[in-house]
Amino acid sequence: MDVSDRMEEIQAELVKYKDEFVDGIDKDANSFNGVMDAMKLPKETEEEKAARSEKIQEGYRNAIEVPLGLGMKVTELYDYARELAEKGNSNAITDVAVALLNIEAAVHGAFLNVIINLNSLKDQDYRHELEEKMDATRKIVEKESRRNYESGR
Repeated sequence: MDVSDRMEEIQAELVKYKDEFVDGIDKDANSFNGVMDAMKLPKETEEEKAARSEKIQEGYRNAIEVPLGLGMKVTELYDYARELAEKGNSNAITDVAVALLNIEAAVHGAFLNVIINLNSLKDQDYRHELEEKMDATRKIVEKESRRNYESGR
């Protein structure tokens, strides 16, 4: 496969990512609605309080999972950026550099949406699991950032 064919293939693959991310952004914007809806549930009896509390926790889990998934998924783009920097048009290297910055910003931005909801979780084991996933993803971002800055790209 020649470079031109590969670049077209990458473009097609990245369009799929774009569509997935746009859908994810919409889901993220709506993900907190479950918490808000659960807050409106009745809380007169102990049973109502327990059901309301469970629905609120379920809402927070959803409000966390959506941006967590986006933040983790976006790191898949590093492989494409590396390939574009190596094989793509050298005049577009600054576009690749900006893409790398956008990947980093997307991870941090998505994780801010996770972090703001973590304190509302009652399940400390689940919270710890989420923090570990974010830490692992942040390490990928740090490694890739270091690699790209050291290579001058």
